[in-house]
Amino acid sequence: MNLTATPKHYTQPSPAWQMRLLATGYHIPRCLHVVAELDIATRLADHARLANDIALEAGVDGPTLHRVMRALASVDVFQEIEGGQFINTPLSETLRSDRSGSLRSWVLFYGDEPAWRSWGEFSYSVRTGRSSFEHLYGANMFEYLSHQPDRSRIFDAAMSAVTTLASDAIVAAYDCSNIRLLVDVGGGNATMLCSLLRANPHMRGIVFDLPHVAASATAYIANERLEDRCEFVAGDFFVSLPEGANAYFLQRVLHDWDDEHCIRILHTCSSAARAGAKILISEAIIPPGNDPFIGKLIDLHMLVMTHGGRERSLAEYQELLARAGWAYTGVVPTASPYSVIEGVKN
Repeated sequence: MNLTATPKHYTQPSPAWQMRLLATGYHIPRCLHVVAELDIATRLADHARLANDIALEAGVDGPTLHRVMRALASVDVFQEIEGGQFINTPLSETLRSDRSGSLRSWVLFYGDEPAWRSWGEFSYSVRTGRSSFEHLYGANMFEYLSHQPDRSRIFDAAMSAVTTLASDAIVAAYDCSNIRLLVDVGGGNATMLCSLLRANPHMRGIVFDLPHVAASATAYIANERLEDRCEFVAGDFFVSLPEGANAYFLQRVLHDWDDEHCIRILHTCSSAARAGAKILISEAIIPPGNDPFIGKLIDLHMLVMTHGGRERSLAEYQELLARAGWAYTGVVPTASPYSVIEGVKN
């Protein structure tokens, strides 16, 4: 028996070992949340550093941080090099808070206590078909966030981050040349609308969202120097919307709600729209078959976190449009998981 040989690693694990890896998959998100909280990727920046030195800055235990970073390096988040130092990788670079397009806020939101506790009660959602978040907190997620300013800021930043990821693809794929005025319904801090306006200088836009979003949206619009073509309007999209636009844009809005609430939102859009106006719905459309698709997992997050929210197939979106009085006219795929579903007011 050779006791000095280097252990071999299984490159093609058996189904049993694959299942063991799947069952322990939640370890990775917890590690990611910790390094995002501590802003480790930013502390590393463009240098090779020992975990002990970073831990001293962050006020945590050095040997333990080394173990966390070593584990993440095994899935290409950080890389351990000679001398026990670590460097950033393309994956860990996405967690740097000093870089535009950072996903640090996304990781913080997904790993925050409300999301983590809600997933801890996932069996409740499967048994009942209802939100475990509402079961735990006694309110839907948006009501809860309206009373939690710190968590609301994390949520808004997370939504802005994923919108930034998708915006270039949507802008490149969808032709806005015939749209003069667009209302971004539930448009958050205006990230998506400003991207569309920069690419279409002929167009004006209105960001419509709840009052507590106003400050961040107006600040973002001002920072983009688009105040002359873009404004924020506060309100409730179940009640009314600014009237007379050529198009009403819903970016990842309908997936937050059950069918009846979606139809109410689409009816509100129709009531505000002029004849021939467009409805544009950007969502991750669930494809047929067994291929991996991020929307299949986000669908379960909607189950856990929202009041009947879900990802849908194209046929399901077509049915929603028809029930709300819109005529489906087509779908535009993008170089992202999100497509743009188009309808016209009858």
